[in-house]
Amino acid sequence: MPSSPELVPVKPSESDPLSFDFIASASVPSAPKPPVSPRKESSKGGGWIIPVVLGLVLLGGFAYYKYRNRPVYHGTLVGERVTDDHVVAVIVRWDTIGVDAQTRQVVIDYFSHRPGVMVNPMMEMRFGALPSGLEIRFNPGQSADLVKINPKELKGVQILMAEEGAAWEQQREAELNTLALQMCQAAVQARLNETSIEGLTQYGRSVGINSLVRRLGYHVEAIHERVRYPCVMEDKDGVLFFLVPEAVRGFEVQERSDDAHQSVLPKEFRLTIQVPPSISETPRLESTMDEDEPAIETPAPTEPGTEPALDAPSTEEGAEGMKSMEMKSMEKSER
Repeated sequence: MPSSPELVPVKPSESDPLSFDFIASASVPSAPKPPVSPRKESSKGGGWIIPVVLGLVLLGGFAYYKYRNRPVYHGTLVGERVTDDHVVAVIVRWDTIGVDAQTRQVVIDYFSHRPGVMVNPMMEMRFGALPSGLEIRFNPGQSADLVKINPKELKGVQILMAEEGAAWEQQREAELNTLALQMCQAAVQARLNETSIEGLTQYGRSVGINSLVRRLGYHVEAIHERVRYPCVMEDKDGVLFFLVPEAVRGFEVQERSDDAHQSVLPKEFRLTIQVPPSISETPRLESTMDEDEPAIETPAPTEPGTEPALDAPSTEEGAEGMKSMEMKSMEKSER
């Protein structure tokens, strides 16, 4: 027997808010859902594929852009020989070294009697002392060439120098002042003992050359035929000067590899330097015979009446002709 319909109250009618309408509710079987094709099912499940593919494409494009625009710390530069005589003098101030007035006066007195001189075929370096500070004088030797390069020609190196240069300079100054103080203390001891500074050559690079370079020059060196040559100067614009063997045609610039140096440059940092030949090395081009202008010989003046005939023989031919004429005249006379 079918169940009686159940009356379900609903919201008040709009005409009379106090009255309620009733509707009949009965258990009515729901209509069957239409069948879904397999194609529609697959399309619902594969909706994530397109966004993922687009994301991978964008990610790959970004990675390629970063790769193409990555900093490059290696390349080839052309060096320039510095042909003029360069005697460079710098002063390391006493207040940056950190010596007291008494020590300062002893060091000045010591170097006034015993200048520290280091000489080899590549360079000459002198240590002295002035009221303003330690004096370092540098002069390239006769068997060396001073070659300058501009590492900022490589954009990656230029950016690296701008970002890290201040930290490099701080590290250089800290080492310079520490070892300059040690050198002053060694000079005081040598003054008391009336001897030379023990181990003066160890200060050639740590104090001498270190006072001549700046930021990048402190960290790099030239390599030619497996021999290392330090960067000996760096100007305010970042141009580096290397002291290399005379007439060298090329070398590489890498980070310093000595034990006392702390690595700060990228591993791929490497500069290949090409050095054009100097004027004295340029071979003289000899002109060929085809390029020579024909030589014009001016004939010697002749006396009047002795001009040679147009068909006159040459000197050798004329001599032979005279001999034959003499022989003929002798034969005629015999006859």
